[in-house]
Amino acid sequence: MKRDAWHSLLTWLSAIPLTLAVVTLLPRPASHPDLLGFRTVCAFAPGSTLVLLGLSLFFRMYRDSRR
Repeated sequence: MKRDAWHSLLTWLSAIPLTLAVVTLLPRPASHPDLLGFRTVCAFAPGSTLVLLGLSLFFRMYRDSRR
């Protein structure tokens, strides 16, 4: 793949987990309480959010190291 194609692919691969990390914290009244007691989209909200942020950071750092 060309350099620009890799850059675009890795940018998207870092944006997707970042978006999903934000979605896990959105309130949802009909769900079970998460580990902190809030009712969010994901019942494992603090842990899943950190894992998704870490995955997004990994793709971003990998993208920046390929320059």
